[in-house]
Order: sequence, then C-alpha cells, then structure tokens
Amino acid sequence: METKKCTACGSILPISEFSHHPKTADGLCNVCMSCRSAKISKGKKKQQPGTNPKLAQFKPRELMDELRARGYKGTLTYVQEIKL
Repeated sequence: METKKCTACGSILPISEFSHHPKTADGLCNVCMSCRSAKISKGKKKQQPGTNPKLAQFKPRELMDELRARGYKGTLTYVQEIKL
C-alpha cells in the first residue's frame, strides 16, 4: 500500500503524508498531516482568552464601568500595548 485516502479532505495521498498511529490497523492516522495541522491551529484560535470583540471596543475606564454594570465583581487586570 503506497497511497491512502484522507477522511477529512477525501484526497488520495502517499502514505508519507500521514502520521504514525499505533492503534490503527495499518499503523497510520486516518487524517493527513495538512488537515490535522489545520484542525489544530483552528482549535488554538478559539481557545485564546480575552477575545470578546464587543468588549475590545471599550476604553479602559469605559470597560470597567461596563463590567460593573453587567454585575462583574472581582479583580480586573489588563495589559496596554503601546507601539512606538
């Protein structure tokens, strides 16, 4: 067997495009490396904390007032980036 079909994109690719997986019958993953890396990078983008676009529009003082109005209680910490 020199080729295998990727279950994600449906392409028939050489076996060098698949990672090793000891628990499968042929010893290879069912998804090609490019589809697998795309899925992993997509998942990392979703997991980034503090990416609420509606709250990102507020200035620091307005953000504190908005969070207080929403019932937030606790400590707020933010980092200000300044480009020179």
